[in-house]
Amino acid sequence: TSGKKMPQFMLLVLLAALGLSPAAYATPQDCLDPDQVIRLEGQIEVNNWTTNYGCTSVQGKLFIQDASASAVTDLTPLSTLTNIDNTLLLGSGIGLSALTSLSGLENITSVGRLNIVSMPLLSDISALSNLSTLSCSLSVSTGCESGIFIQDAPQLTDISALGNIKTATPEINSLVLENVGVTT
Repeated sequence: TSGKKMPQFMLLVLLAALGLSPAAYATPQDCLDPDQVIRLEGQIEVNNWTTNYGCTSVQGKLFIQDASASAVTDLTPLSTLTNIDNTLLLGSGIGLSALTSLSGLENITSVGRLNIVSMPLLSDISALSNLSTLSCSLSVSTGCESGIFIQDAPQLTDISALGNIKTATPEINSLVLENVGVTT
């Protein structure tokens, strides 16, 4: 296994040295790997979702955040996504500083864990109203605790769109709301 990891590691180091994103060399197979973390950093990588991955389901984790030179302002290129077996992380790190809604994620019906972090302008999560299942897949070998974590989204006042979650397996381990404006 280490022989397989070393060339991949060397490729990532080379790409970083050249200032290139590993997403430029992504394949649809990445969606099928439960240990894979797919990172979309910046609007260009979000826009290239269909070209680089072309999948409707992600068995691993999907992280979306701004890149230092490119804020994510539109998630509609992700409208083909229906399922993420492990974690959907929106924000964190640099965050998603310009995103005001999650439009484009309307077709997602199932995630293992939902994290929304460092999204100061986010005021609308109604796109998640079709999310009905919060369940970590048995195919996920890396840690996944079902739950919802929303932090540093002070403009977010309404999370009722999450009220359609009917199935949570294992039982939801946590619902954490920190520095949000939630009133309903």
